[in-house]
Amino acid sequence: MLQIRNTKDFTLGTISLAISLWLTLDEGLVTGFTLSHRTPFLGRPDVYVRMIAAVWAVLSVLLVLKSISLRDEKSERVKFEFNLPLVALLPMIAFVIYAFFLENIGFFISSLCLMFFLCFLFQIKEKELRIGINRSTFNAISISLIFSFLTVIILQKIFIHLLNVRLP
Repeated sequence: MLQIRNTKDFTLGTISLAISLWLTLDEGLVTGFTLSHRTPFLGRPDVYVRMIAAVWAVLSVLLVLKSISLRDEKSERVKFEFNLPLVALLPMIAFVIYAFFLENIGFFISSLCLMFFLCFLFQIKEKELRIGINRSTFNAISISLIFSFLTVIILQKIFIHLLNVRLP
């Protein structure tokens, strides 16, 4: 009898398989021109996305197969519980906000805000800081601001001057 032993793995594998198949089979997902006429297959921009998606699909199938039991076992089932800590949820929300505001307010300001938030959040978690008016909070804000500013300036210089990429 077919039995799902680990609902978390089965759910994650199924969702990953659906996304990877969509990335592999969608014709208009990645468009562009062939970079090299000597190697037309490897020069296409969609080849690498499809290769990664195909590997992802294989790993997803393996995860789904691992979560299914074909024998009638009396092993304990792992139920699905969606438990996402706030430390993992806040960066996800920050990236969504970043993607929304990147086009509107530009690369520099939106990236500076994102980097500052992520650095400050990392320092709060790693150093177990208590937010308040004290010296450790001021140091964490200062370090996060300096690191964010330098990182965004370096990234902007690399993209604009070395890679000739126009940033929003």
